[in-house]
Amino acid sequence: MHQTVNDLRVFLRQARPHRLRTMRAFAEEEVVIPDGPYAGRRFRCSRQPYTALWFDQVDSGCWPRCVATGPTQSGKTLACFVVPLLYHLFEIQETVICGLPDMDMAGDKWREDILAAIERSRYRDLLPRRGGGSRGGRVESIQFGNGATLKFMSGGGGDKSRAGFTSRVVVSGHIVDYGRIEIASDDLGVEQATLIALRQFRKMLREGWPVGSANGEQMIPQQAWIDAGYMTPVVYGFCRESGDKFRPAIGRGAAQQHRQWYNRPTRTGALVKHVGEGFHINHLRPERLHIVEVDADHWKTWVHQRLGAPMEVPGAMSLFRAAPQEHLALAKHLTAETKTEEFVAGKGVVVKWQRLRRQNHWFDALYNACAAGYLCGVRLVSEPAVHAAPKPEVRPAPLTMPDGRPFLITER
Repeated sequence: MHQTVNDLRVFLRQARPHRLRTMRAFAEEEVVIPDGPYAGRRFRCSRQPYTALWFDQVDSGCWPRCVATGPTQSGKTLACFVVPLLYHLFEIQETVICGLPDMDMAGDKWREDILAAIERSRYRDLLPRRGGGSRGGRVESIQFGNGATLKFMSGGGGDKSRAGFTSRVVVSGHIVDYGRIEIASDDLGVEQATLIALRQFRKMLREGWPVGSANGEQMIPQQAWIDAGYMTPVVYGFCRESGDKFRPAIGRGAAQQHRQWYNRPTRTGALVKHVGEGFHINHLRPERLHIVEVDADHWKTWVHQRLGAPMEVPGAMSLFRAAPQEHLALAKHLTAETKTEEFVAGKGVVVKWQRLRRQNHWFDALYNACAAGYLCGVRLVSEPAVHAAPKPEVRPAPLTMPDGRPFLITER
């Protein structure tokens, strides 16, 4: 009788439904960040405020399908991919399908993103000790100690293989990289965080980018111009420690932040060390570095002319091949300003670029990169080589006697 009572109590306790937390509460109470600047710390929405809005909308129940996209280093993989997956596996304790473009990605997704987060949580005891996911190798299906299953699927399988496994929840991921680097200003302070991000960028630049294909020769940029209009002392310090390849740059133009016209110098001297097309380089002796002043209006016009040129015309600017929507954010930055012309007394008709939207940072980065390319020798039209004119042959005058007769008589 006593054993029956104990068994009944266990049965009733297990049959009682546990109170489900919201996804936001689950993330902040259970998830420990596996890597990065905050590795080993609890997940907090305050570090990336957008995550609070994301979780609140997911928890609202208003949306049968939730899609997240964002720049690199924004924490979207953890907040928008890993956390929803762990929430349904361990809080709701139900089977989850993880959709991937290719099954070859399953092993990497499991080990680098999902497993790393589980091992830092209290749910690591639910990891399988044998079977799929226990000892590496190819991963397709993982069954946890609470009975929930994680199933990886791709779009390449036939209808039969997909129909043989069903789930209420499907989680899939997509990464869009537009070159942003996260600045952890909340914990480190904006100055120190900016310097750390610049050093990370320097490391990426020194490693280079492959040319032609993923396995092509690595090309390392010759110049990297850093916008010095924000956090100027930090940018100056970074450029001093990084060498002449990294230069601070400031845009001058009618619609720029400081509202200062670009004045092109006519010659070099103690201050101006180089004059190029729409830019010049000044030597800042107190700062012990060189700064580039760029004619923003000139180079913004140049960029739009290249983008508007037909692809078959030499000098047209192209982007890497991708789905059209992948370049949508870049397109918004490139069209955040509009070209206008205005008559200014003493200057005549001048070109001005007026800002329509605040998010124009990639436009600024692109025109600076084009000006830097000019400094490196890139030209839209090839310049013919200049050959020096041959000097006339100069023969010495013959020696003569005082009366004019030749000193040497060669003929008799």
